[in-house]
Amino acid sequence: YSAVQLFLRRASQVRRNFAPAEDEARAVARICRLVEGLPLAIELAAAALHTRSCTAIADAIERSSMGLSSELRAMPQRHRSIRAAFEHSWRLLSAGEQQIFPRLSVFRGGFDQDAAAEVARATPQTLAVLIDKSLLRWDGVARYDMHELLRQFAGEKLEQAGDTRQACNAHLLHYLTLAESAESQLAGAEVVRELNRLDVEHDNTRAGLRWALEQGDSASALRLSAAMSKFWEVRGFLSEARQWLEQALTLSRELGANTSADPALPRWSARALTQAGRLAWCQADFTSARDLLEESLNVHRQLNDQHGFNFVLGILGGLAFDQGDYATARTRYEEYLASLRAEGDPRWVGDALFCVGIVAYNQGEYTAAQAQLEESLTTPKASPRIWTISSC
Repeated sequence: YSAVQLFLRRASQVRRNFAPAEDEARAVARICRLVEGLPLAIELAAAALHTRSCTAIADAIERSSMGLSSELRAMPQRHRSIRAAFEHSWRLLSAGEQQIFPRLSVFRGGFDQDAAAEVARATPQTLAVLIDKSLLRWDGVARYDMHELLRQFAGEKLEQAGDTRQACNAHLLHYLTLAESAESQLAGAEVVRELNRLDVEHDNTRAGLRWALEQGDSASALRLSAAMSKFWEVRGFLSEARQWLEQALTLSRELGANTSADPALPRWSARALTQAGRLAWCQADFTSARDLLEESLNVHRQLNDQHGFNFVLGILGGLAFDQGDYATARTRYEEYLASLRAEGDPRWVGDALFCVGIVAYNQGEYTAAQAQLEESLTTPKASPRIWTISSC
């Protein structure tokens, strides 16, 4: 009875003033029996009333179920019933819809209209049709999603069409671009908005990382894991962040001896090493932090990347300071200060002077500390940002 009522409620949304005659009422009961009262299957069956009668829907599901019985004997009857409803809904899609619907299976945790257009080439009109047919859900504002069973079914269709690689690559590129764009805003006025955006798309970025690692795409894995690092740090996903970064770095090291590897890999590796070192420091894993940061420093030196080199020097100074190793901290910060001055970039000189002064103060060298701190007050500062270059 409850299954029939669910069908009738959904049917009245599809076909206004739906009031089945006796033969159609029997077909409704038959549909509910065929799908064993499964709500999702009932929703899909009722959605087909746009173009079919209840009797035609029941006949189609029964034919699908009989075909599946011979093809999938090992599958429990309950699973065959819902599969039959899926196959029936699939056959009602147009050729274009049958291309787009499977591509949407690559999303995790939902998606917005822009992502659907870029990854699946879906138009707003196609998305609306899939909603009407109960193949997609919409939150009424901006997000679409798909029932997990339907997503698995759509994924099978994507694989059968040979489109999985293309769709997953498009998905990875979309969320890599999104993550790098968001990261560039995390030190600005839109930080809350960008953090919230990454919250919403976290499952999609994870899916992109998994795909990059599975495909041996170390450049994308390094870029995406590094771009997500600040978000992970703020949201407290420190262990997860370190796992992703380590997997990406391991893959890049394996490809390092391959002369055909992406020539940009060292640059992305250096950035990922820096982020991995910072996150290890956040978890008080000082040995790992130092090793990762020293490796990053060496890569930046080999790349002749002075800006990156200076950045890591500052972090190493903060790491030593945090451990109470003031001698090493002083050395690192003085190297940092000298390198900044040699580079001719005054923006962070004040930061370096301040850090040298604080370390000198902790070493009891108060005259030197005062001189450095007073000079830092008269030196132009870089724009304020959330993640400072040192712990001082």
